[in-house]
Amino acid sequence: NVPMVTIFNPTVERLSREDFLAYFHSLSLSGIIVFGLNKNDTRMNYLLEHNEWKIVLTDAPGRDENSSCIYVDHCRAQYETAEKIVSDGMKVLYLAGKEDGYVTDMRLSGMTQLARDKRLDMDVEYCGFSEKKAYECVCAVHRLGFMVFCLWQTA
Repeated sequence: NVPMVTIFNPTVERLSREDFLAYFHSLSLSGIIVFGLNKNDTRMNYLLEHNEWKIVLTDAPGRDENSSCIYVDHCRAQYETAEKIVSDGMKVLYLAGKEDGYVTDMRLSGMTQLARDKRLDMDVEYCGFSEKKAYECVCAVHRLGFMVFCLWQTA
């Protein structure tokens, strides 16, 4: 078995699902750690469905007896971070990550709860972790008195 192999998406993105599975078989791995899984990642979800390896998912839910997950409580972290800087009734523009992201869902859940608790007037825009999209979004919807809030994911 190989002690560890790092696989970046561009390495495998053009492979068919069957070739993707064959590629992982060729590596003779005993386990896999997955970072950055999103709900629409068909190749990785196909790999997970085959249930052939012990798999640890980071910031995504476990699926069966061969997978486990580790994650930060993004919901709570987002709530507590934003709570320190918002005031009751404030207008907030929340810049969310990717619509198909597990982490995005957890963070947005924290902000949504805070918006209810603090009676925030909150708009949500998905920017896909793109600084350019975030900038364009802020410029397009900028209103006086708006607090812009985002918790950015680093690569």
